[in-house]
Amino acid sequence: MIEWLETHNGQMPRSFISRNGKQVKRGEMTETEKKEVNVNSRWRKAPERLALEACKRNIVRRTTRRISRV
Repeated sequence: MIEWLETHNGQMPRSFISRNGKQVKRGEMTETEKKEVNVNSRWRKAPERLALEACKRNIVRRTTRRISRV
């Protein structure tokens, strides 16, 4: 994922590809588009992402508690 973000100016990979307002089927995608969708899919299932999301939720909870005490 880090490699992807570095080579694509920090843009997340797309979860699906569309052309003319319609979602493109896997067989109609270019190799590059297939790789992009695969990177997104692997990132969604990655343990690193799950850990990152858990940390984010924990930080938000702590911040919310501090604000409510004031």
